[in-house]
Amino acid sequence: YRFPEEESYFQHLKQYLENNLQHFPREEQKTLYIFAMNYCIYLQIHNGKRKYLGELFQLYHKVLDEELIFEKGYLDPNHYKNIISAGLQTREFDWVENFIQVYTDRLAEKHQDNALNYNLANLYFHKKEYSKVIEQLREVEYTNLSYALGGKLILLRTYYELGEFNALDSLIDSFRIYLRRNKLISKDVQQQYLNALRFTKKLISIPTYDKASLQKISMQIEQSKAVAAKRWLLDKIAAAL
Repeated sequence: YRFPEEESYFQHLKQYLENNLQHFPREEQKTLYIFAMNYCIYLQIHNGKRKYLGELFQLYHKVLDEELIFEKGYLDPNHYKNIISAGLQTREFDWVENFIQVYTDRLAEKHQDNALNYNLANLYFHKKEYSKVIEQLREVEYTNLSYALGGKLILLRTYYELGEFNALDSLIDSFRIYLRRNKLISKDVQQQYLNALRFTKKLISIPTYDKASLQKISMQIEQSKAVAAKRWLLDKIAAAL
């Protein structure tokens, strides 16, 4: 953590854990792996080093095999969601589908239906099965803030991919109102999603032949630190250029 640029330190830590994990108490095993995962997420992936998605995915494999992220036999819904996200970003779609089938039952019963429906929708989106996405999202209950924000963002991107720009425009307006009225959303998170809406609105208003404007918006997104779905937006612009 003090020297994140020294990536060899992380590799050494991984090797030490692999060779010596049995010498640590169970709770310390979990803590050490969470440190390693947070290093990947906050010090590397969030700073644009996408190769660490693979590293993170490997760490999740390990903590699942060792059952280190289970509490009283239950898998935390946030870990469940993050594991799926890492698998989708590394395009391990078959593995993710199997994980959902096997591990949904390891969640507390009250979390199972929503976790299943939301994450299946996310899987279908990444597999470009967009009609299934919309159908699956209808089953998600938006009482959980994380699912509400994530579900609306998946739906927004799905409308874009389908070319349903009237529905997309309407969703952008209603989503913006939701973000500004919901007092449970922190200012930082609110800004990430508002920026995503602003840039999506700009993207659909720019003709594909206007390369200069597309380049400009791409630079604005790159320079912004707080944008939900940042990589997706940049990929859409790159495809249009």
